[in-house]
Amino acid sequence: MPREDRMWLLINTALTLGAAMVARKVVEVVWVATTGRNTPEDPGDPDLDRREALAFAAATGVAVGVARLLAARSASRYKRRHGGKLI
Repeated sequence: MPREDRMWLLINTALTLGAAMVARKVVEVVWVATTGRNTPEDPGDPDLDRREALAFAAATGVAVGVARLLAARSASRYKRRHGGKLI
């Protein structure tokens, strides 16, 4: 794999991981603000209400998935606009 391709792969990976971490933190903040409770530490905990576990898992999954998608698409657009050159 050419060096430029490896660099783009590294950049894309870093962007998507960063976006996922930010999205997770946003979900946590919004969760506390809307429910008044801390986020579930272990959604698999049998003492946790099933609806709460499902809602938290769904919100986190959607937010992280959308953030990763947007980050990857942004990196691809940047790469295409600049002809694959790192600026």
